[in-house]
Amino acid sequence: MSGHPKIVIHRSLGAAVMGVVWAFSLHTGRVCAQVQKYQDAEIPNQAPTTSTNESSEDLSRMAWNQYDAGEYVQARDQFKSLLAKDPADSAAARGLILSTYRAGDPVEAYALARAHEADIPNARGVVLGMVEGDAWKLVDSKEYKKADDLIGGFKDEPSLGKVREEIGRHEVEQALIAGRSNEAVTLAEGYGLDSQKLSSTQSRLLVAKAEQLQASGKYRESLKVLEEADDISSLDRGAQKLKAWGLYHTRQFKGSAELFESLYRQIPERDMAEGLTYSLQQSGRVSDLAHKSEELGGAMKTTAQPVTDAIVERERLRQDDLKKQQAANELGHVVTTSPASGGSTVFVHPEGALDRSWSATGSAPLAAVNPGQFNRGGRHLMAGTSRMALGSGFRVKQGDSGTSQLTAMELPALEGEMVFGPNGNQSLGLSVRRHTLDTGSVNLNHFYGSAPTGGRLVKVAPVTRVDTLVEPRLSYRREEGNLGFFAELGTTPIGGSVSALPVGAIGIDWKQPEYHWRAEVFSESVTESMLSWVGAKDPYTGNDWGRVTETGVRAEGWHQLSGPWGVYGDVKASYLGGEGVADNSSFAGTVALSYNLDVDGFEYFSIGPSVHYEHYDKNLSQFTHGHGGYFSPDSMLQAMMGVSFQTESGHPWMMEGFVGGGWQTNDQASAAVLPLSPDGRYYDSLSDSSAVFTARLQGTWALAPQWQVGAQAGYAKTASYEEYGGALFLRYLMSPTASIDRGDLYRR
Repeated sequence: MSGHPKIVIHRSLGAAVMGVVWAFSLHTGRVCAQVQKYQDAEIPNQAPTTSTNESSEDLSRMAWNQYDAGEYVQARDQFKSLLAKDPADSAAARGLILSTYRAGDPVEAYALARAHEADIPNARGVVLGMVEGDAWKLVDSKEYKKADDLIGGFKDEPSLGKVREEIGRHEVEQALIAGRSNEAVTLAEGYGLDSQKLSSTQSRLLVAKAEQLQASGKYRESLKVLEEADDISSLDRGAQKLKAWGLYHTRQFKGSAELFESLYRQIPERDMAEGLTYSLQQSGRVSDLAHKSEELGGAMKTTAQPVTDAIVERERLRQDDLKKQQAANELGHVVTTSPASGGSTVFVHPEGALDRSWSATGSAPLAAVNPGQFNRGGRHLMAGTSRMALGSGFRVKQGDSGTSQLTAMELPALEGEMVFGPNGNQSLGLSVRRHTLDTGSVNLNHFYGSAPTGGRLVKVAPVTRVDTLVEPRLSYRREEGNLGFFAELGTTPIGGSVSALPVGAIGIDWKQPEYHWRAEVFSESVTESMLSWVGAKDPYTGNDWGRVTETGVRAEGWHQLSGPWGVYGDVKASYLGGEGVADNSSFAGTVALSYNLDVDGFEYFSIGPSVHYEHYDKNLSQFTHGHGGYFSPDSMLQAMMGVSFQTESGHPWMMEGFVGGGWQTNDQASAAVLPLSPDGRYYDSLSDSSAVFTARLQGTWALAPQWQVGAQAGYAKTASYEEYGGALFLRYLMSPTASIDRGDLYRR
């Protein structure tokens, strides 16, 4: 036998070391005495055999030199030759096993080890150890595919279980990261991973993904991922912290407060105290914040104290400002009620004289003055939280059937408003309303449309009812300190006889405790009749005309005088035009005085007189071609005494209303029957005086922390007509609140 001793290397020495030591000891014969003794006992020395040209010892030396030089294929061939000459040469067998393995055929090396198991008892263990060692090297260098290929021929070997499990875990993770859950389960089963380890891996990866989403500001997406992780495996403390902050940043303050409190009670960390403080503050739960501060103590008390102090001080200042404003809170209680129009307007201002405008009747669907009239109040007030609403309403204006008479319905009225920005200083609103208008049957014995003088041959039936009108509106508001910027963009109702036009507004306002003012450029529908609102069809020619819009500038202001007195004023200049309607211009102005009474339970209870004046360049109030069907007197003067009130905020309900009465006189100029093509026929001039009366009441109630319901009803009457209407709405708040404030009332 050659001089390479037989030694047994155990896997516990390490796969890489084992292969090297084995080859080294075979090659040099330098082994310890104990190993030599083992060799002598197990394997008797044999004299080397020789060939014709060289001895077996020379061939063995050459083979091992080739092995040392990395020429594994050549070494393998030499060891095969040696074994062919002497099948009992165990050293040559060992060399063949090693060189075959290093030549890239571990499966064949393992088969050779099995074949020579009688002479080399631990040969299989050595090969498996080398496979395991090389596999771990590949895993450490992230070459998982090569590692999997390496151990692929040894599926039934339990000694490779750990490295196989590590490779499997990596493959499962990659499948989970790519969202291939079914594939991950199949891989886990194939690699023998139990379901608990799979769930743990999946949950851990989902939490890491949620953390990345939060770092990029995608809090809602992060919460969805955390829900998936929680379904698989209970969230640990770190993941629960992520969830708590995700709830907070998505304005789910009730949920975030509960989770922050639970985490703080477990371990009173400062960041959990801050989260609980901010959540309670944002949801308006000041009393709860003070209570939790005392109950939990420690970091919670330290964190909450400055916040509660600031809230108390801010409320004190608010009450002071409110008392100042109450002196003239309803200065604009001006009613402009005309005997021929449905465009009556009451300027009702629950938060000061400039906060919103109202119809004299208050008849409106969801947050509307007159159905379809542009939402001025919506752009003038900032909501406290993001919200959605569904509503319906109606308005009935008596008059001549087919012309000045009008029944308007809104069903449904959909609104959504998103509040965002630092401290909620911006809002973006979108509303879509479906209108139904009915004006009654047209009496063709009266002048109507092109008003032919000869035979009246009707080509088409007059349109007296429209059911599919749609009115969209987008609004935006931004507040920086006392200054506010607002803008709106929408259209007149889509689907009427005349195609729709864009309408909207843009302006600024400035609010101080002693005064408010506002200026805006606007364009809005004239909603007094079907003709002025959406247009009509001439039954004699088939042509469409109408759909009047008013475009102009408007400014208004309020100033507090001494004590409870205040003064209000507004001015408006505008241009009116429509399809097939003569151009017109108008001017209007108002002056009002109010006195605020101190009544328990009311935020304000004001009484005062007002004077309003209007002038139109042309009288276009009729329903022939060229007229617009809207009240347009040469002059109109109105004096009224009104009372307005609003109950205190901070309760689960709030009511607001107005009652007023007075006297109105107006002069309507003579007008051509066909203003765009005069033929000598004229409507007579008209002067009229009458008493006017108007009343409106509205309220909002909190059904639950995130649900509100509201209603409004109104009535107006003059000597010539009467008008009434009402509305209901259901609103969902994105953040819960236990009380109603003035921003929750109708805001149009």
